[in-house]
Amino acid sequence: MDYTPAMWLLYPDSVTLVNDSVSVWGDTTGNGNDFAQATVAKRPLGVAGVGVDFDGVDDALPLKTGSTYGFAMNATIFIRMRVDENKDVCPISSDGTGTKMVLRYNMPINNITFSANGSADFQAMFTADTSTILDSLFHVYTFTRTDSTGAEYYLDGVSQNRESLIESNGDIEFDIDGIGFRQDNDDFELNGAISEIIWFESVLATADRLAIEYYLTNGEFESAGYENRFNNFFNFNKSKRD
Repeated sequence: MDYTPAMWLLYPDSVTLVNDSVSVWGDTTGNGNDFAQATVAKRPLGVAGVGVDFDGVDDALPLKTGSTYGFAMNATIFIRMRVDENKDVCPISSDGTGTKMVLRYNMPINNITFSANGSADFQAMFTADTSTILDSLFHVYTFTRTDSTGAEYYLDGVSQNRESLIESNGDIEFDIDGIGFRQDNDDFELNGAISEIIWFESVLATADRLAIEYYLTNGEFESAGYENRFNNFFNFNKSKRD
């Protein structure tokens, strides 16, 4: 298996992040899946010492040149995020059209939807413990999706639920063009921070998924086996993280 992520947005990236505002967040893998925003009024607040800081009002970090990045439908998506306000938020989203995927935390009604334009035909809904999500701490959110088993959601490495979200539902697309907001709806801006997003175009084995979740929590790998497998891509200085 190729353990190179399709996309890796790492905090902090001193080349592309500046302290007073965030104009570009570069893809560490070198694949060019960079996120950028030229409109100063719609940039995230900046780097708050723990991640890219979003204030929940007019924050936007869409892709450069207005393009979208398409990813394989079999995927493992990791997000290290802090949520500061009890409101609906979108950590990642498409433009919300057609069958393009939107990941939305519906609060305070305690569910998370992984859906294509909000359509029930292309939706996986997971029960969420918002008391944990809203504890002012960073958590690791993991989503997997396969053609055969649908979508599964993990919070800090623990499975929360598995739901149907399969190719027979239709031509679902992972075309991502926004971080920290939903481009077609101003009600879903994140108030909080995102420190890292890692995207694999495959469903990782359980041990591999747990290794990445351990890394996101601790800034290092748990065992030599994990180090040999992943350190070429996740050589990380723990002092950079909180």
